[in-house]
Amino acid sequence: MVLVVLLVWESSTPFALYSVRDSADRFRHGLKNLVLGVLNAVVIGLVFVGLWWAAAESAQFHNFGLLNWWPLPGWARLLGAFLLFDAWMYFWHRLNHRIPFLWRFHRTHHSDPRLDVTTASRFHVGEIILSSLLRIPVIALLQIEIVGTGSVRGCHVHRCSTPSRQYSAAGVVGSRPARAP
Repeated sequence: MVLVVLLVWESSTPFALYSVRDSADRFRHGLKNLVLGVLNAVVIGLVFVGLWWAAAESAQFHNFGLLNWWPLPGWARLLGAFLLFDAWMYFWHRLNHRIPFLWRFHRTHHSDPRLDVTTASRFHVGEIILSSLLRIPVIALLQIEIVGTGSVRGCHVHRCSTPSRQYSAAGVVGSRPARAP
């Protein structure tokens, strides 16, 4: 849903002229990115969602994780999960830019010749696998529920990849261009 809203917004106020010049070319470009995104979603769904769920359930059962140790009301727990997981995602993203091995995978995302909202779906499957594996202990350490994990991930990815680079789920943010190691 977020992708559709951003795609409509981007089409009505395009970041670059290529967004409006050739709609067939834009469609092909977007389709390539979205197909890659769907393939990555299949990998996540088939392999990692169950592992994330098990990590969250185990942490809950054993009363493990930061959000289990603090007696918080539901709204504060959700806000804490959002902020802590978004901080992890930011740290992971910075690592992808700094460590050459990780950059080899992450540059797929930054090599998109036409930056648009579909770039948020353009990731190398190797990066998806690595980030998904590392998300398992993060979910346990923070004791984040799986629903919160998907929501935070979605907001983070679309915030980082929206060409206008002005708005996020939390408000106005600044952004610098991508940097290779």
